[in-house]
Amino acid sequence: MATLTGLLGRRALRALAVSVLVVSALTAAIYEPYGPLNGHSGIIYDRGWLSYNITLYDDAMEALSLVPRNVSLTVAAQDNLPEVVPRPGGDATIAGCVPLQQADYLVGNVLHAVYFYESSDSGVCNMNMLQAAEEALSSGQFGLLAESGGTFVMERGYRGSVALYRPYSLYVSYRQLTPLSAFIAGKGYIIVTGNGSGPLFMAGGRSMLTLMPGAYRLSIEASASASQGELEVIVYGYTWNYTKVVLANVTLPASELTGHVTVGFIANNFYGLVKVEVIGINLTGSLFIRGLTLTQVAPQGG
Repeated sequence: MATLTGLLGRRALRALAVSVLVVSALTAAIYEPYGPLNGHSGIIYDRGWLSYNITLYDDAMEALSLVPRNVSLTVAAQDNLPEVVPRPGGDATIAGCVPLQQADYLVGNVLHAVYFYESSDSGVCNMNMLQAAEEALSSGQFGLLAESGGTFVMERGYRGSVALYRPYSLYVSYRQLTPLSAFIAGKGYIIVTGNGSGPLFMAGGRSMLTLMPGAYRLSIEASASASQGELEVIVYGYTWNYTKVVLANVTLPASELTGHVTVGFIANNFYGLVKVEVIGINLTGSLFIRGLTLTQVAPQGG
């Protein structure tokens, strides 16, 4: 009898331990500040970012490793980068936000929505990270130490070239495009009809496109049934105070569009809310669009 009771007791303890482990894992995933399911936590979180992309995570960690482990340094880090806020082992910790003029290092990631929000717990006081990065670079007091998978590290007084570079790309599917003229939605594409001159479609309205300084390639997966007319492709971004900056403006004959349109351009600073607009000029016919990819091909000065 004692043996049976002991066996039942061990089974009950084992079941209890497994239950506690499962419940702890689920609550951690849901309620931790930057977990893979923390859309439930009330914090804006792009579920396609670091939690599901180990390459971007590794790129971010490699960039963050360039920040020296020195208690005398002040690091202004974007709120969703807990790897450096605070730094473990008694290293440089962050208590609240940091004024830009007091920061030795500026760390952020342009792929995350938190990049656009001010925080009183971390980052730069009274600035979102787009504004902080833009002003830091424009001031000449900071240099870009790393551009790695959307994560950047800026160091005060740094005058060298980018020491760590890992390119990133952003894909916008046909479902995320905004048609600006008559269109038909198909399986895996949209068809935009052009009749004369005017906007055809735009990317960036429903998806967040952001740029670090460097060279970029825009590739549009599209083909045209038009025998005459032209297509104008415009890429523009916005500074932190919503100043519009045209980064590329290319015109090509619609008859030459047989699968891809490729446009190269340079971003000399940080830009948010980047948009791509395609305009028909004396266009007759249709445009089949599957999506577009924006890829960084070189860092600042590369």
